[in-house]
Amino acid sequence: MSATHNGSFGNPFHNDNNNMWKNFERKSHKFMEKTNEIIFQGINPGGIYQAIWCRDASYILKDWFLSGNVDGTIQQIYDLWSHQISPNGIEKIFYGRGSPNMKFISDIADTNKIKEFEGALPTTIYQNGFAEVYGENPDIGSTSLMISTTA
Repeated sequence: MSATHNGSFGNPFHNDNNNMWKNFERKSHKFMEKTNEIIFQGINPGGIYQAIWCRDASYILKDWFLSGNVDGTIQQIYDLWSHQISPNGIEKIFYGRGSPNMKFISDIADTNKIKEFEGALPTTIYQNGFAEVYGENPDIGSTSLMISTTA
């Protein structure tokens, strides 16, 4: 080893690099603060889209819980399950738009269809008092992922 080399070359924790690590830490904290401002706004996909996709919401809520937003997570889970398809539900249920068997045309679920769908979560929950099952039948993913998230 030469007389000018002090053996710390490449060591990221060496004093010459302390400022770099402090700067990195400061920037990473700022990044997390800005990220939290966005992710805790709601369980919808974001932007101008205000509906809730149950499948996406399940992943968002897991992240909220792991990030320490337990109260917000529980409140949103409660709200989401209140949209479970039920004959006593207050929402109109549209279904079929994603189904080739229905020629990709939506229909409004009648009482018999709602009884058939009972217990499932819709694919999409809109704010205007209606929800949608994207297909001929509720997708198993939306309901099963929310069961997993809730558990």
